[in-house]
Amino acid sequence: MFEWFQLNSDGFLLNMIYDIFKFILGYFIAQWLYQGVYKGYIYKDWTIELRDNDEIMVTRQITPIWVERIFRDDYEFSIYVKSFASPYFFIGMDITSDKAKTLELLVIDKENRRIFIDRTKNPEKSNLTTI
Repeated sequence: MFEWFQLNSDGFLLNMIYDIFKFILGYFIAQWLYQGVYKGYIYKDWTIELRDNDEIMVTRQITPIWVERIFRDDYEFSIYVKSFASPYFFIGMDITSDKAKTLELLVIDKENRRIFIDRTKNPEKSNLTTI
């Protein structure tokens, strides 16, 4: 009844095992190429800089994993930028808002792969509205 399942001269079971092995090997190679090589190339060499006018106070390299993560979600971006700047000064507004971009508190230079935060363009605590 189950003669097709047994190892016979056709080698059906061996061919199935070999096909499953090829699929798993191909999957892992594709994941390695996509996660390691492609994303590493797309998201590499990003830096975040904290400035005081034209003087650079602090510079930090951002890993490709974090760059992908912070550009995928504004919430993650806000948390990352505020945690980077918090030892040096208090950011008085939502860093991802349009107002922060018009004030040039936050500048994202995609061509040179840099994120700038300008300390001098941060609004004072007294100018903040409370809820």
